[in-house]
Amino acid sequence: MNKQIPAWALYLTIGIAVLLLCGVSGAVATTKPEPEVRTVTETVEKEVPGKTKTVEKEVLSSTCRSALVKSAQNMSDFNSLVGSIGDAIVAFTETYDSSQFESVLAQQQIVIDDMLAAISEVMLCDSTIGAEIDLP
Repeated sequence: MNKQIPAWALYLTIGIAVLLLCGVSGAVATTKPEPEVRTVTETVEKEVPGKTKTVEKEVLSSTCRSALVKSAQNMSDFNSLVGSIGDAIVAFTETYDSSQFESVLAQQQIVIDDMLAAISEVMLCDSTIGAEIDLP
């Protein structure tokens, strides 16, 4: 019962096996998803004993702080006044009624008085600033 296998059959079988092996591994490789790459960062805080940081902060005097606050408020009020004047002009051109100007002019005088008071306070805050301001 010992039967010999021809050499060509053996070579053909090995060749078919190699082709099948390459084909199957190629098919498996193409259907395999790419691995997902994730970047993970970690923040680590380290406290170093004995090291302190000193921060110096300049504080305005009460006169200078008050002058700065009033000047900023006056700019805001002046901006609002310009808007009111524009609204009064639009209303006047539509109706030729000048009554809107009376309240705007009264508001304008209040803003001007507040601005002059703030300028005086700025001049008290720093004499070099006061020397550079020309009052009408």
